[in-house]
Amino acid sequence: PKFTIMRKKLQKSLVMMVFTILCLIGFGTTLQAQPANDACADAQLLTVYGSTCGSSTTGNVSGATLSTAANCAGTANNDVWYKFVAFSTTQIITVVGSTNFDAVVEVLSGACMGTNIFCADATGTNDTEVITATGLTVGSTYLIRVYDYYSSVPTTTTFTICITSPPPAN
Repeated sequence: PKFTIMRKKLQKSLVMMVFTILCLIGFGTTLQAQPANDACADAQLLTVYGSTCGSSTTGNVSGATLSTAANCAGTANNDVWYKFVAFSTTQIITVVGSTNFDAVVEVLSGACMGTNIFCADATGTNDTEVITATGLTVGSTYLIRVYDYYSSVPTTTTFTICITSPPPAN
C-alpha cells in the first residue's frame, strides 16, 4: 500500500511537472494578442506626407483576424486597418511586405466595410504594392485594409505602409 501511494504521488507530480513545462512553452505555439487595429472601427490614423515618405509605419498581422471576406484577392483572414484624410485628389499608398509577407491592399470609401475603390495585389512576398488613388475628395477619410494573400499565417508578419502625395506638376 505504501509503495502504491508513493507511486501515485510520483506519477501525479510528474504529470504536473510536464503540464507546467508545456504551459511555459505554450504547447509549441505562441499565442498572439490581436493588433489594436484588427477591426475596421479601430483603424489606425496614418500621416499623409508630401512627395517623399517622411516615416513609414510598421504594421503587423500577427494575431489579426478576419473582418470580412476579401474584396480584392487572396484570403483576408489576417487583416489590419488604417485610415487617412486625403490632402489631395491623388494620394499614393505604398506597402512593402517583409520576407514572407505577400501584401494585399484595399482602399475603401465611406464607413467601415464601405465601397472598395482601389485594390493592389501585383507582386509577391517581400515586395512592394503601390496604389495611386485618384479622384479622392480632399478632406474625406478613406480606409486601408492590409492582409497577407495566403490563408496560412506568414512566417514574417510585418510590413511597412506610407502615404504620399504626388510631386507638384512643373
